[in-house]
Amino acid sequence: MPAIMPVESMRAALAAKAPDDVNGGYIEGYELRKLGGVPGVLTIQQRRDGAFRFVVWEGYVGRPQENRDVTLVLTPGPGRFEGTQAVLGAILDSVRLE
Repeated sequence: MPAIMPVESMRAALAAKAPDDVNGGYIEGYELRKLGGVPGVLTIQQRRDGAFRFVVWEGYVGRPQENRDVTLVLTPGPGRFEGTQAVLGAILDSVRLE
């Protein structure tokens, strides 16, 4: 990515887009959440008529000259999302990005 990548404005765009995605039915919900001290946007998404639900975190990591777009996707598999939310949360809490 170029050194002049406007990370703050890109992060703000992700956050601004999330409410529209909820209203449009593309995602179930969102939260501004840091992973390992790195700010990003966490969303809950569905696929295949709700059979698969995903937790997706998007953010930018690194020094200004070395920014990387990071997307983490977690899913317990079809029909298991409700029973594994605590585990998914623990996994997210354990993530460290450098």
